[in-house]
Amino acid sequence: MELSMSDLRELLSEPAEDRMPPTETREAAPGGFKIVVCQRGFVYAGDVSFYGQYLVIQDAVNLRVWGTTKGLGELALNGATPETKADDCGTVRVHELAVVSMIDCKEVIRATS
Repeated sequence: MELSMSDLRELLSEPAEDRMPPTETREAAPGGFKIVVCQRGFVYAGDVSFYGQYLVIQDAVNLRVWGTTKGLGELALNGATPETKADDCGTVRVHELAVVSMIDCKEVIRATS
């Protein structure tokens, strides 16, 4: 059996239904307050939306100390604890490839003093 180069390309390519749409055509992700875990250990919380290839976190806080016993899920469900340490950092833009995960929050997390 002989394969042409075009046959080989077709066999090696992803099925069309599994391909993501080009970033330029992606609509903004539903907004809302989320915890965003990024590469290199950065964890932010804020109002999230997508613009092109970037995740934009407005009114962001950097979560330095979670202050929980059950991880980020507890923080997302119940809000900040007295031990949580969060610093205001304005608007943060993160490339989509640097985002590890996002967790929807039931409560807004504000900076602590």
